Amino acid sequence: TRVRKVDTGLLHAAILAAAGLHRLGISQRITAVLDAPDWLPAPGQGAIAVQIRSDDERMREAASRLNDPRTMIDTRAEREFLGALEGGCQVPIGALVMPRGSGYVLHGLIADLEGVRVVRGEIALDEREPELCGVRLANQLRGEGATEILEGLRRAQHLPSPQPELVPRTIAPGRGRLRRPHSDRTMASCPEYRPRRLRRTAGVRGLVRETDLDAS
Repeated sequence: TRVRKVDTGLLHAAILAAAGLHRLGISQRITAVLDAPDWLPAPGQGAIAVQIRSDDERMREAASRLNDPRTMIDTRAEREFLGALEGGCQVPIGALVMPRGSGYVLHGLIADLEGVRVVRGEIALDEREPELCGVRLANQLRGEGATEILEGLRRAQHLPSPQPELVPRTIAPGRGRLRRPHSDRTMASCPEYRPRRLRRTAGVRGLVRETDLDAS
């Protein structure tokens, strides 16, 4: 249906899961693959947490076995970056921790609603203080124009509607929020949260529960 809307000119383009287009046998329609760090997902994208009672030690012990420390560190940095920019669901903010050499780097961006002005930055991730790294990157972007973008977003009353174009095209993302090929991503953002382990497929929405988990 969304591809048909592109064909009829109702949309400029469609951002879809690459895996779905491959399953439909129309992968030739993909004109661009959106991969990080050029295209950043929302902070914490692809991470799921399980919430438990703060005083329930039995559940805390059980859930802690599902936690992935790597993802917890990364997601803490990304979420703090979002919070330091006072971002929400309607604010175009992206963040992702990616490996580089022997360490990790936090990438972040903020854009205006039209996508005309984009402020990007990156910072080496200190795994001992991931939240501090998120705040530092947010402050770095504020000094480069993010504050002005945020003020403009607060003044905006609505998101712009898509307009038809003369030459429709389809854009599909690639691996989405994979840390590395075939990697798992889980997270726990604070002591009250413990994750359920997930396995990613090739698409952005490809989250599959591991079958060896007890859903009860």
